[in-house]
Amino acid sequence: MRQMRYFIIIGMLFGDLLGCRSSVSPHQNFKDFMNNRIGRKFDYEETRRNHFVKEVELQNGNKEYWFKMRKTCRYMFEVNPESGIVVGMRYEGTEETCAIVP
Repeated sequence: MRQMRYFIIIGMLFGDLLGCRSSVSPHQNFKDFMNNRIGRKFDYEETRRNHFVKEVELQNGNKEYWFKMRKTCRYMFEVNPESGIVVGMRYEGTEETCAIVP
């Protein structure tokens, strides 16, 4: 019994070292991934690869690209049309639907 306990503890520690256990929730991982796109060039090919919904021209002259993830998660990137740089990101959905498993 004592050996089994040590085996389990060593296994858990080893798993942590290999990154098998993440302290980041799937929703936080989603937000981090999306926010990392801010300040980078927008990949216009993404509108063909992903579930592109629509393009909206904003009052400030920027464009907002809408995408769908799962059934109820929508995420949007605000892009400066002159530079092609992502200047903002937002989403509509729940923590369960707007999630990327780490």
